[in-house]
Amino acid sequence: MKIKNILTSLIFSFTTIAFAQVDSLCIKKNIPYRWELSVAMNSVEAQMDQKLFDTWVAPIANYYSYYGNKNDQSVSLSVIPKYRLNDGTLLRFEFGITNINLQSRFNGIGDTLTNNQGQVLGSGNTTGESIIKQKLYRYAAGIQWNLIKKKFIEAYYGISLCYFYYDKLNWNLFVSDNTALLPDYHYNTYTATTPGGFAAGIGMFIGANLYLNKRLSLGGELSYSLLYHQLGGIQSGVYEKYLYTSSNNYYYHDYEQWSIHNNSSKGVQYSKVIPSLNLTIRF
Repeated sequence: MKIKNILTSLIFSFTTIAFAQVDSLCIKKNIPYRWELSVAMNSVEAQMDQKLFDTWVAPIANYYSYYGNKNDQSVSLSVIPKYRLNDGTLLRFEFGITNINLQSRFNGIGDTLTNNQGQVLGSGNTTGESIIKQKLYRYAAGIQWNLIKKKFIEAYYGISLCYFYYDKLNWNLFVSDNTALLPDYHYNTYTATTPGGFAAGIGMFIGANLYLNKRLSLGGELSYSLLYHQLGGIQSGVYEKYLYTSSNNYYYHDYEQWSIHNNSSKGVQYSKVIPSLNLTIRF
């Protein structure tokens, strides 16, 4: 926790001091557009790397290892204000949020294999739904230099101090045995949460912009980081079983708590390369 607080303070202090000290410098140099604001759409897949998967355990096994229709509704967006020091140098701060929302639905009715789905209680008469949700927050203070700047295009590169905050993982699995005919039912639910964590380090980026007019541009960027991370912890969950038979009016409900203790990831490693598309306005 101390490491996390120190790194966060350093990043925010660096950005605040730098922006304050250069404000008068830009005025003296008569730069037409001192500020830029970029809105970026980032790759979600590049942020779901092995260090994160190591903390998922049961959810990752059910989502990726078995059959079922996958529906990825994840999205990752960033807002990046930039302050121009001179014609070729900018200070920037990125705030990003990634909402992981993975859904898997399977329907075994009519399948010929006895345990075709590989899911818990999976069979040819099984239907179910699995949902994984987790939020990631990214803060990066950096400096950007121009590589090339022509009339309609520019290329740039830079370095940044990065901090990622991982919210807790939430997982839900619903499995229904469809051999029971209404009003009878037989289904099971699994829910679990895993602590998040943080990652911090230094990163590099390179990108290019195509100018649509003097103020507006469309571009792309690639970034990666060397990060120290502490993720995961005890995965705790609840298993519930529901059964109802109308012929004898029999109702059954079973409740059980479970946990997985060896469920953390810690160390230093490179992130995946994160591609992004951005729209930038200058003012």
